[in-house]
Amino acid sequence: MSDTEPVTLTDNSLAILSDENVYNELLTRSGGQFVGNEKAIKELELIYKKLHSVAVEMANAYKSTSSQYELNPGRIEVVLGGGRAEGKPFKEGSDLDIFFHIENPDQNLDSTPLAKYPTSPVDAMDEKLIKMRSLQGRIKGICKEQSIPNHFHIMGWGAPIPEKYRPENQLLLAKVE
Repeated sequence: MSDTEPVTLTDNSLAILSDENVYNELLTRSGGQFVGNEKAIKELELIYKKLHSVAVEMANAYKSTSSQYELNPGRIEVVLGGGRAEGKPFKEGSDLDIFFHIENPDQNLDSTPLAKYPTSPVDAMDEKLIKMRSLQGRIKGICKEQSIPNHFHIMGWGAPIPEKYRPENQLLLAKVE
């Protein structure tokens, strides 16, 4: 179930949860027009027009992937940070920096308790990578189904992000309970 009420994540973020409103907010942050590499603009505009819907699917994919590994992340928020959230000009190869914020950060996909593998930290790292690759594969499938390029760069996998590393101009794209 997605929540369509605007929610402020930080003093610098604006949360508007619909495809049209997310697109318009990103256009506003870009100064009223998208500038930069023409090919990049066309590709990213395709994504922007569906960004909230895709983010909801990404949150659901996170929840589903978590459940495969007996994790309970609770509420999942998908947040855009970086250059796209700041309205920077598009360059060829521009991507969208995505952060997953979860209610239960100890249940994130970016960790595997070493206690589960007391004699082999390498196995713990392997499990972590398998979980992350699984979600990346699901996101690739979502992009294919939505007929958009996959320019998503997952920067935060649900682990707590220290305040000094959090994006300043983040934009909440989706929230799923």
